[in-house]
Amino acid sequence: ICGLGRKGLSLASTFHQSGYKVVVIDNEAKNVLLQRCRERGAIVYIGNAADRETLREVNVAHARYLISVCKEDGVNAEVAVNARALFHAQHGSVLTCWAHIVDVQLCKLLREHELSLRPDEAFRLEFFNVYERGARAMLARHPFTLAQPGVPHLAVLGMGRLGENLVLRAAQAWYDNAPAAARLRITVLDREAERKVASLSVRYPKLQTRCEVVPVHIDFNTPEFERGDFLREGMPALTALYVCLDDDARGLSVALTLLPLVRAQKVPIVLRMVQNTGLATLLEEDDTPGSFENLFAFGMLTQTCTPELLLTGTREVLARAIHEDYLRQQREGQLTPQNNPSLRPWEQLPEYLKESNRSQAAHIGVKLRAIQCGMTPARDWELPVFEFTLEESEKLARMEHERWCAERQREGWTLALRRKNLEKKTTPYLVTWEQLPEEIRELDRHFVRRLPAILARAGFEIYRMG
Repeated sequence: ICGLGRKGLSLASTFHQSGYKVVVIDNEAKNVLLQRCRERGAIVYIGNAADRETLREVNVAHARYLISVCKEDGVNAEVAVNARALFHAQHGSVLTCWAHIVDVQLCKLLREHELSLRPDEAFRLEFFNVYERGARAMLARHPFTLAQPGVPHLAVLGMGRLGENLVLRAAQAWYDNAPAAARLRITVLDREAERKVASLSVRYPKLQTRCEVVPVHIDFNTPEFERGDFLREGMPALTALYVCLDDDARGLSVALTLLPLVRAQKVPIVLRMVQNTGLATLLEEDDTPGSFENLFAFGMLTQTCTPELLLTGTREVLARAIHEDYLRQQREGQLTPQNNPSLRPWEQLPEYLKESNRSQAAHIGVKLRAIQCGMTPARDWELPVFEFTLEESEKLARMEHERWCAERQREGWTLALRRKNLEKKTTPYLVTWEQLPEEIRELDRHFVRRLPAILARAGFEIYRMG
């Protein structure tokens, strides 16, 4: 783990608790978190994480994961570049590197660029953003779509990085799942609410087509807020309140001000805090009837800096989506998980089959470049799903078969004229595209036809170059 701030300390703790051996690199010998990190079981190394020699000295070539959470995006990217070069120079297994990028749009563009490169079987690079992941996790734990009639109305207090991502994630979830005629109401409260909502609408032009995002200029330190003037007459009833301020104490103050204003309506208030410790623990431990009822603390780092959340990046999401699509396709067939181990949920899938799906996901960029296409973070949710021409579909299906053959040969599979044998690693399909049975070719064509929808679910859209 490179960088010992709050994110680095949280990651060191959770990975150590999950049974990993953890080494932390930081360049400040007087960092007050060093001792706390050692107490939690990590080895601490003082040095420049972006320096190739430092990475060599901590033996990064033998690591399973490298996670860079330094303060600056450029440093995290430099760590990844040096680790890639060092890893290939010294080792032959697989290293997955995660680099934190604070700017969400830059993070999405870097993901797009990385996925467009020729896949590297030895070094896997993923970019992540805790605010983007935090918004997803917050809505997963505290959803706004309750089992009550009518269109939900949520309020987001604080339009910083987390607040903006929360608005976007809520809007996209509504777009994907709600009836076309229903418009989600989102009220944004911030001292610069108008400017920030206008900026978001420019970047996501279809945001307001399925959502009504209403900016409310307000200062949380004024009597107007304390009186609840923003809860004006005629406003639709609130479904949920999300307090997304950057400071724990200030956020708690705002949440406690809101509590009596919406207590009678039992509107849940979700409060962003750094971790599920300190003030968050006090809220959970107070069992006085009615005191903090309907107030829920959400620890950002506790929920996002975990092995479970961190180790599910873009490639993993795409790999899972590919597998889910395969399961849907095979449900009507006669095969069972007993005679085909691929017909199992992702969690029960053998590791070698998970790796096969990851390899398939990593090859998507190569296929798109072959037909002069690329992919980019989706901004217009109403764009029709991309369609390949018949000639493009056939070319990509052939490429997928060739990729599959190369993968099987690397793993020691050989050609057999009879049906495949998992124990002997033999298959009748290690042949050219022309020799492949038509029903097997159709499996590859089906994957290609479904590819635009799979990418859309992961937040990407396909475009034609030039």
